[in-house]
Amino acid sequence: YFLFALFPLFWILLLSLKSQDQLFTTYFAFTPTLDAYREVLGLTETGGSVPFLRFFVNSIVVSVGAVLVSLLVGVPAAYAFARY
Repeated sequence: YFLFALFPLFWILLLSLKSQDQLFTTYFAFTPTLDAYREVLGLTETGGSVPFLRFFVNSIVVSVGAVLVSLLVGVPAAYAFARY
């Protein structure tokens, strides 16, 4: 069962390391490349069109905000329940 559960993760990793023209071939050719990761992170010669850092910062801001609001509401409620 463990191997069946990990197979999709292995497959995703394998596909992420293939070049764009090797993704849909019918024969097995594997020359690993990090071009997809360079493109997403904006490290290509063209500068990349995906503002990954901006998306990451936005996710951090939303996550921290949600945690702070949860604590702001949850801590006083927990105190009130504990005292009652």
